[in-house]
Amino acid sequence: MSFAQSRGGATSLAQITAEDMRETLQQRRSTMYTKKFKALEAISNSMGEHNDCSVKAVAMFCNVRYTVAHSTLATLGRKKGRGASPDIIKTAVNALLGKTHKYAYPMSAELKAAGGTNELRCDAKTPITFVRKSPVKGGQLVIVRGHIIYMKDGVIHDHDSCNKRGIVMVMNHAE
Repeated sequence: MSFAQSRGGATSLAQITAEDMRETLQQRRSTMYTKKFKALEAISNSMGEHNDCSVKAVAMFCNVRYTVAHSTLATLGRKKGRGASPDIIKTAVNALLGKTHKYAYPMSAELKAAGGTNELRCDAKTPITFVRKSPVKGGQLVIVRGHIIYMKDGVIHDHDSCNKRGIVMVMNHAE
């Protein structure tokens, strides 16, 4: 895909602004098709899996092998070639790490009405803005519409930045 195509149909360099170029470069820097992700993808392909972003994200978040995350999610109800619900993902993470994790984002309606802020102190709507605005370091599972990604220290470990998808929930590593 050319730079112009990635900018929503701009057909000439004259149509691309400096701000558009900065934003695109920031997205590319924030997304890493890392060695670990490539290795997980290779294992996934060898098992004939697809639509397994939840397995890859849980494996990276919990620092376990792909097969361990796969079997844990399968035991909890994930079907081959299908995604997993946020509740199944949370249960799998808690089982694999032996700690209680919860989704820290977005704010509950009660907290918002009381004028509070969420635990992450961030109001980002997309993963790229979350990378830019979040003060949180360490690993997070970021659930966006139709996908889940693993993010660590401001780097998205996935094949896509998911910048067109809104954040639904974020889980931080429990300290």
